[in-house]
Amino acid sequence: MIRPRVGVVAVATSLLVVAALSGCTAVSTDVSASATAETAMTSDPTAVPLDDVSSSTPKVLQRDFNISYKFNGTTTASDAVRVPAPRGLVWASQAAAGDVASGDEIGVLTVDPDFVAQLNSGSAERIRESGLALLNEIDGPRVSPVAGSLAWNDDSATIATSGIDVAVDLTPLQVLRLSQGTMSGTATVETLVGKRAVPCEALWLELAEPGISDDSGAVGTLHCRLPRTVETAPGLQAGLAIATPVIENAVLVPNSMLGTDDGGYVVTVKTESGNTTIPITVGISDGVVRVVTSEVPVGAELVPPQAP
Repeated sequence: MIRPRVGVVAVATSLLVVAALSGCTAVSTDVSASATAETAMTSDPTAVPLDDVSSSTPKVLQRDFNISYKFNGTTTASDAVRVPAPRGLVWASQAAAGDVASGDEIGVLTVDPDFVAQLNSGSAERIRESGLALLNEIDGPRVSPVAGSLAWNDDSATIATSGIDVAVDLTPLQVLRLSQGTMSGTATVETLVGKRAVPCEALWLELAEPGISDDSGAVGTLHCRLPRTVETAPGLQAGLAIATPVIENAVLVPNSMLGTDDGGYVVTVKTESGNTTIPITVGISDGVVRVVTSEVPVGAELVPPQAP
């Protein structure tokens, strides 16, 4: 398994939606091509009712929504837990290095002015609005997920404490898929008392140096720190399920119905007087549907986007 220590991306505490900031690139829902025998990535089939998006007359949907994935991983000995600043945020304050307890505040994250300037100069208006809204949702105080010795390394807080992680190697496509919102995880591991499902105390992604991957094509490793009360050992096969929080009554549109103009995403709906194109701002996507954060008529029939 790849064990990179270069780039670190927060998942459990705050992982920014990359897709909202990278223009209007669609993401395929086929994960089988990038999954390996050791690193299988599957979406939860209950998260996206297929009858919502496979209708011959697609519509603007409204229902509870979240994204969830399941992986195969391996338990591994670990000497630290990491709490990095996601892309687009910087540490406005940092606690002094030294011993911390679980739950102690270690710093406050705020929107990076340089990143905002980059968005303002290079992003379409509604793409920029969507990205800034996501940043504003995940900034604020951060606490240590575990007890240990706090140190700072570039934009990442490191809490030195020994333990066991469930580690999952990820391909570039899988890294992209996981770069969405706040996520939490549950690991299924073998223990002295049998197989147990336990919550991750911390969840983070470590990226390899650019251009470096192992034989499976992995470019990073997803880590889930197991609670100290779990009696397990390194080198065992384990499962890892991760999910974003549920967005209640989310407004959704199929990704295939998203079009673009100079300002960002649009959708076109049928009305009594003809087709109407509506500029929209967006949130997270599972690759099949996308959250819409601006006003659109729920239940309206959608028209496929026109080819540019």
